[in-house]
This record gives sequence, C-alpha cells and structure tokens, in this order.
Amino acid sequence: MTLLLKYGIKKIVQTVLFYGGLKLAALLKLSYLVGSHTIFFSATNLMYPLGGCFLGLSGSFLWFVLSFCIRLLSGAPIFLHLVHGVPGFCAALYMGSSHILIRLVLPIVCMVFFVLHPIGFQVAPYSFYWLIPVVLYFLKRKSFFLEALGATFIAHAVGSVFWLYLVPMPTVYWWALMPVVAVERLFFATGVVLVYSSCIYCWRIIKKITQKKAQPSYQQCV
Repeated sequence: MTLLLKYGIKKIVQTVLFYGGLKLAALLKLSYLVGSHTIFFSATNLMYPLGGCFLGLSGSFLWFVLSFCIRLLSGAPIFLHLVHGVPGFCAALYMGSSHILIRLVLPIVCMVFFVLHPIGFQVAPYSFYWLIPVVLYFLKRKSFFLEALGATFIAHAVGSVFWLYLVPMPTVYWWALMPVVAVERLFFATGVVLVYSSCIYCWRIIKKITQKKAQPSYQQCV
C-alpha cells in the first residue's frame, strides 16, 4: 500500500511538472494554424508525444484530464481541447503504447472519417499521409525518429479530422497544406528527438551529480 501511494504521488508530481513544461513551451509560438488567426502551432507540439515516454499511459491520461479541467475552469472553449488536447493525448498514447488500436486502427479510422466528409472527399489524397503510421506499424525495427514521426502523424490525423468537421475551410486551403504538412511533420519529429535527447542527457548529468554527493568520501569514513 505504501509503495502504491508513493508511486501515485510520484506520478502526480511528474504530471504536474510535465504540464508546467507544456505551459512554458506554449510561449514559443511557431506558426498559425491555417484557417485561424488565433490558434498557433507552438513548442507544445514537440512536447505532447514525450508524455508517453516520460509519464506512461496512466500519467498521460492524468495530464489529459488535468489540462481539460483547467481549460474548463478557465472558461476556454472546448474546441481548443479538441484541436490541441485530444491530438496531443493520442500522440502520447502512440509513444507510450504499441497497441494495435492506437498504431494501426486509429489512423485508418481517421482516414475513413476524413473521406466521408464532403470537403474531405474532394481532398482525399491529404489523408494519405496517415498511411505513414500504418506502414510503420508493420516495421520490425524502428528508430526513435520513426517513433516520433508516427506520433506526430497520429496527432495530425486526429487534429485534421476535428478541424475538418468543426471549421469550415475551402478545399483550396487543404490542397495548399499538403506540401507544408510534409515539412512541418519532419520538423516536429526532429524536434521531439532533440528534446528527448536533451532531457535524457540532463537527467544523466543530474543523476551523476546526486550519486557523487550521496557517496561518502574516504576522509568521512576514517
């Protein structure tokens, strides 16, 4: 029971720290979302997938609920949670799980819902990007970069479907976005790898320092 309590407290602390990191990352705006002049891509898009790495499935769910409650209490529209929170949560699930529902079924379902929409049907090739996580699912060996790439495309698939059904946007914008998406997702995947590598490097340094301090010196033993 004590171990379970300690684990729960540790997970809550990790989740709160991760949420704080997301809020700081949100200050670094990268670009507008096409079709909106009030919603941005930001450095949080690099952080979302890492929730699965650092928090696991339970921590990612806790972060998702926490962010939803805070948005709700602050009076923010649910729309923002749908186009940011849900895709980010799905990206975290992708990184934290190898389940077929997340890695194979979800991108296919997104493709189906996209093409079923009248606008989506006219720009059906846009959804072909989501075949990337499908292909990655069948690869036996994947680098961390490919994992990050799959996660960013999962977020893109879920976010695009919400955007398609909630925001009226002409087909010409969707066609114009197609080359942008390729560059954007490669950039995000690279950013995820860099942030993850930096976090691991810093953690190792901190661990070394704390271990050295914990070890008694020869003079102390004499």
